[in-house]
Amino acid sequence: MSDCNTLELVDASPSLSLADGVESVSLASTTVTLALDQTPENISLEQPTITLELAAEHSVGSGVDQLFDAACSASEAVGDPVYHTGSVSGGLAVVALSDRTDPAKLPAVGIVEVKPTSTTCKVRNDGPTTSIYTGLTPGSHYFVSDAAGVSTVIPASGTGEFVQHLGTALTSTELLVKVGQRWRRSN
Repeated sequence: MSDCNTLELVDASPSLSLADGVESVSLASTTVTLALDQTPENISLEQPTITLELAAEHSVGSGVDQLFDAACSASEAVGDPVYHTGSVSGGLAVVALSDRTDPAKLPAVGIVEVKPTSTTCKVRNDGPTTSIYTGLTPGSHYFVSDAAGVSTVIPASGTGEFVQHLGTALTSTELLVKVGQRWRRSN
């Protein structure tokens, strides 16, 4: 930081303006230190207001988007929940279509987001999908289905089917994936 000017502000009640769509930000400290590559002209001690622009991959969820490469068959499609078969092929975990009626095909480890080839895929297990769906209901919860894709339907009690939460719709095309590791039989 030898070429930078340092400005430190200590205030008992910092003010923070939030961008559209951001509901809250938590600050661990009321001390803000900025390393500046040039002397700022728009900061004065008479009006100590600082605008910070924080860049992130997404602003909703756990804070970390996670996609992993996997081997799959031609049967799995973009948007399908998949489970790990226990096999490895070419150094990649092998995944296959999850099915809530078959405990051997659970738990789902994520949702196929990209299929670069017919036998490889990128699986999202956390964070928002990249508009791979149509017709989602914002705010609705989605679960592993008994067919390809995701479903808002929770199996009726007594069906013997399993329930595993996959995520919540952010928009009609985006699902915030938060794969639930807890799954249960609907008795």
